[in-house]
Amino acid sequence: MDDSSRDISDLYELAFESALEGIAIADLQGELRSVNAAFIDMWGYDEDEVVGRSVTEFWDDPAEAASVAANVTEHGKWEGTLVAETKDGSAFEAAVSASVVTNEGGEPTHIMSSFIDVSDRVSRERELQLKNEQLEQFAGVISHDLRNPLQVARGRVELAQTGDKSEHLPAAVSALERANTILDDVLTLAREGEKVGDTEPVDLAAVVDTCWNTVDTKAATLSSETDRTIRADRSRLKQLIENLFRNAVEHGGDDVTVTVGDLEGGFYVMDDGPGIPEANRERVFEAGYSTDGEGTGLGLQIVSEIATAHGWDVRVSDEEDDEARFEITGVEFSGA
Repeated sequence: MDDSSRDISDLYELAFESALEGIAIADLQGELRSVNAAFIDMWGYDEDEVVGRSVTEFWDDPAEAASVAANVTEHGKWEGTLVAETKDGSAFEAAVSASVVTNEGGEPTHIMSSFIDVSDRVSRERELQLKNEQLEQFAGVISHDLRNPLQVARGRVELAQTGDKSEHLPAAVSALERANTILDDVLTLAREGEKVGDTEPVDLAAVVDTCWNTVDTKAATLSSETDRTIRADRSRLKQLIENLFRNAVEHGGDDVTVTVGDLEGGFYVMDDGPGIPEANRERVFEAGYSTDGEGTGLGLQIVSEIATAHGWDVRVSDEEDDEARFEITGVEFSGA
């Protein structure tokens, strides 16, 4: 072997031993020939306890491991997740990438596999899936078991109003409408949370106009000063803007002027109402916080959840005391 070949061989050996992921080399019959230090650390064996044994012996389900080994031999590679069994009998989830190694003539000679411990990630994914399933179940129960009686109660109250001029009935209707609004917001948080679908180029001005026509804006005025196209989940962006519009009308008054404009890295939604006291600006995105007795206290939390899901930041500007200005930054512009 000449010096250059020896240098390359030494580099390969160094990379093999210093790799952070576990690496194992087996012959075509699945017998281990070499493993690196990371493999030893992950499984807890000494190297002489590993070399010469079948690769199937190091997994919680040897039959599944044998099937994977056969798949690699037949198709040349395999990637997936298996449950590993360590020397002390404990287990961990391993992301496996295995492929056939060939010689210069293209003939298969060995199988090389790499392993990464993904137990924490898998555990988080399972926990999140369980949480989402529980939230969906909760949302379904709330939607069915609470909304139906509310609708019945509202219908009965409206019928009663036709023949009874009691001063208490309008208050009952208002309370039922508020209960339905709270229910809608709770269901939005439970079912959507910090989730977005596929993002796409969205004409911000067009979405703003649509939202303005959707929300009950009383006698308020819209000033749209944006010409941006941003990348977003269109449906969730609409929810964000609609909630900011509702917040402006609820707190700024029926004849408030709402402005949507561009800023560096994003856009803003501002109203010329009384503004948000400096002491309250850090709390407005908290669940249930509202200075308006008619509000649910959930609208701005929904705004925060949607922004976070997109990877955006949302804040209340502290530049003006007599205006409420919400700034959304970290936004990706289409074509950028």
